[in-house]
Amino acid sequence: MKRIRAKFEKLIDLLEEENVSLIHLLAIFLFFFSLRYFLDMLVRDWSFRFEVALGHVSAGFSLLFLIMVISYFATKEKIENIAKVVVPLLCSLVILMSTIDFFAYGRGGFAHGYLRPEDDHILRFFTFFGSLDQEMGISIGNRISIMIGLLFFFAYFLYKNKSFIKSLSFTFLAYVVVFMGLSTPIFLERFVGILGIQYEISYTLLIRYFLMMIFLLLGVTIYLMRRKYFVDVIKNIRFYVLGHLIMMLFLGLGIGVSQASFELTMYSLSSLILTVMSIFLAWSFAVSLDHIADIDEFQGKAAVDKEVIPSKSYKVITAAFFFLSLIYSFAGGEKVCLFIILFMGSFMIYSLPPFRLKRVPILSKVPMAFNSLLLVILGHSFAGELFDMPMVFPLFFFTIFLLAANFVDIKNYESDEEEGVKTIPVLLGLKKAKLLIGSSFAVAVFSSYFLIDGVVSLNSTLNTLIVIILGGVGLVELYLINREDYKEGPVFITYLILAFLLTYIIFVL
Repeated sequence: MKRIRAKFEKLIDLLEEENVSLIHLLAIFLFFFSLRYFLDMLVRDWSFRFEVALGHVSAGFSLLFLIMVISYFATKEKIENIAKVVVPLLCSLVILMSTIDFFAYGRGGFAHGYLRPEDDHILRFFTFFGSLDQEMGISIGNRISIMIGLLFFFAYFLYKNKSFIKSLSFTFLAYVVVFMGLSTPIFLERFVGILGIQYEISYTLLIRYFLMMIFLLLGVTIYLMRRKYFVDVIKNIRFYVLGHLIMMLFLGLGIGVSQASFELTMYSLSSLILTVMSIFLAWSFAVSLDHIADIDEFQGKAAVDKEVIPSKSYKVITAAFFFLSLIYSFAGGEKVCLFIILFMGSFMIYSLPPFRLKRVPILSKVPMAFNSLLLVILGHSFAGELFDMPMVFPLFFFTIFLLAANFVDIKNYESDEEEGVKTIPVLLGLKKAKLLIGSSFAVAVFSSYFLIDGVVSLNSTLNTLIVIILGGVGLVELYLINREDYKEGPVFITYLILAFLLTYIIFVL
């Protein structure tokens, strides 16, 4: 027993000493889970379906990140070292699983699948997936592979933390995670039942579900792996602007709902969630890209002397945001993918040469105006026709909104003046610029009445109430912008509350 333990510990040490990057390990993992689908086609006698292959890969990555997070808390080992152990194990198990099933059932002899909502999942949980005398479900290859994996993790946890109880507890948690993954249709049915949505299942929905899981788990994994990097990136994401962009999506959806019927289904809900995620990723890409452009322009100056993240690492992060936004937008639908490409492209024009619109007064806000309108159109398309909306919307975004959006330059007045950035506050002086921008903001707030009036019918009482509210909020914004002790937060918060109320009114009327 001691000899086996010594060899096991030596194996773990050898794996952790390997000089291999996390990206390399993830690429290997992608290969093996693609290979698993190839073997499943051979063993199960399946015909090729691309969405099934993507389902295998997305499920595999969600499992990988979950196991890595569990292993981190069980061992307190570095994520990179955990990946060096977990990835080879899971890759080996998926091959073992298909091999055992081939010899146990023959070609096409067993229909492997998830646990179904009609199954007694409580009984199956406490009996290690239940009886084997069924024509479909959890195969013997799956069960043997899972058992070997759990025994391996128990030994791995015990080697690292030296606590039998702690190792057993985290091993049990790993089993719970695996069982929940194989019970995905059951949990989806329960969840949508709470929302009052009719249950339906397909590989497209499973892929979307696992991508949502990966979105959250990837964030946790990166936080555990590079906490300072994660915090710095999150700090640089301007959440007020992100809130505005997401609000524009739902404003468009409200307009679509007011003009046409909108049925909330698992497909529409999952597509909407993935669209929000892709907006977050695309905006994160835009912020990171702009940060890199500033570093390249002001390299060696005090503005970038104390970077938390090295420039090379920031470029990798930016590329990761770009490709993840493409993946998540495509999963949300081809149309969403097109709009996200346009979204990111307009911010490239904003940040990068030869255009670098951020250096051009007034025109610097065209990408934000364009993307705001773009998201309104995208949100509208979830319920109505793509471009079937009043012309008042593009007129509003490319005129009065364009001027009002310059308020974001007020807080950077001193640094922009020092660096020679020709914003309106720099060109006109801070006091005059505040008055012009504040007045434009007040007019923009009041003019939003015509956006509402263009899509919903208002009775005289509600019409008067909305006019009074808009006028009052416009004056408040004018005051907040022209305060001597200017702070951007109150201006944004007031605007976002108003945008939420207007969107709500459009939804309910």
